[in-house]
Amino acid sequence: MKKSTYLMAPGGSRLSQREFFERINVLVSLGLPIDNIKVHPNIISCCQPSTLPTTLTERSVQWGCKILGAFVGTDEYVLHQLNDKMRKINHLTDVLIRYPKHQFRYYLHRFCYDAKVNYWLRTQLPCHGNRFVDGFREQQMRLVASYHGISEKSEIESNWPIAYEWYEKAILPIEKGGLAIRNMGVVALTAFACSLAASLKHMATIFPEWITLGQQGNLLQISHDASPELSAQVLQYAQQYQRRVPQGVFKESDCFPAILKTIVDLESSDATAPRETQSQGSSQSPSSRREGLRSIRSRTSQAVLYSDFVKEELQRLLARAKARVDASYEVGCHHERVRYRNWLSSINDDSGAWLTAGASPKMFEMSNSEFVSAILGGTP
Repeated sequence: MKKSTYLMAPGGSRLSQREFFERINVLVSLGLPIDNIKVHPNIISCCQPSTLPTTLTERSVQWGCKILGAFVGTDEYVLHQLNDKMRKINHLTDVLIRYPKHQFRYYLHRFCYDAKVNYWLRTQLPCHGNRFVDGFREQQMRLVASYHGISEKSEIESNWPIAYEWYEKAILPIEKGGLAIRNMGVVALTAFACSLAASLKHMATIFPEWITLGQQGNLLQISHDASPELSAQVLQYAQQYQRRVPQGVFKESDCFPAILKTIVDLESSDATAPRETQSQGSSQSPSSRREGLRSIRSRTSQAVLYSDFVKEELQRLLARAKARVDASYEVGCHHERVRYRNWLSSINDDSGAWLTAGASPKMFEMSNSEFVSAILGGTP
């Protein structure tokens, strides 16, 4: 009990001061330390009207708790905790940039750093998590720039257009000439909705008036009115995603239930991918088998949505690069043409395999100069 936290939330009826203290005494008698009991400021303002506004503000910042790495409580509490977490992310970026081995820094960035941010976006309400997207992007850009030999913030600011292009390309998959660094601005648009959709079956047992499942556990109905604030947030960011990926799975007219139904269908339809890949057996070419294995590993609904964004983003970047080639060729400059052809040559299943090899065998370990040269070699 000493490690537990009790959040006393406002109920349907107003508590008197006597009822308030009776409830506190019951909790203490059960073994809960009084310091672990957090009373919502609305209860305090009702039971103790003379409480100073500054005290109520402090209570708002304190009313909440941490559950499995996610913060739950008042908006003030959640944002206060996320601000503190963002400061730790900034510090972690500084630590990674000082890490002496560029190759290992990249692996930590791709497999650990981004995963922390992705979990944050999946578990916090969009209205909370999306406030920090610009900060995430800035830290990612600092790390990507460090792979190109630029580590100081002042250098990044003075070379901002180039650094941003490095970042745009880095978010592409490795087989498309990128570094497989996730664009957290795009991830944030659907991360919470995908997390919510993955939890619907469990939530249906707790909120049957909100979510209705069929006998086979399939989603039959979800109410928009049960949680209008949450529904509005999911809808708002799904619409932003739809504008960025107009050829994707979402339609402009989709409502909240339709969005979740689409995400659930993505998850369930992709579950058959492993069986389909295995059934094709040895008739597949080696490159096709690699592509099939890659889809088995990553075909969650969130991965499908992000893949749809990447497809359109790749076409946009290729079109921009081609336009630059045409413009520079007219004035007799061939540098852009060389860079463009170099990028096209790196768009295949085998190019960039060194980025996925890992560094456990010493033969795959690269010096910093080798790593930077390899990165610069694929820059369009």
